[in-house]
Amino acid sequence: MTATTTLTTSQQVALDALRWAEMRVESTSHPSRWLDNSYGEDTRALTRAREQARRAFPQGVPDL
Repeated sequence: MTATTTLTTSQQVALDALRWAEMRVESTSHPSRWLDNSYGEDTRALTRAREQARRAFPQGVPDL
């Protein structure tokens, strides 16, 4: 049996931002991308997304 959880809009936005940021960091983590600063920008976006998710989920961010 699968549990269903209803998310608020802010929680859904936070999870979507976190997923997007994690995918961006994965795609820019290759050393060839470090020179154009994409990796640094994407890691900062990931940090912001994690902070947003922590605010949206005070009891803990669910596993993606």
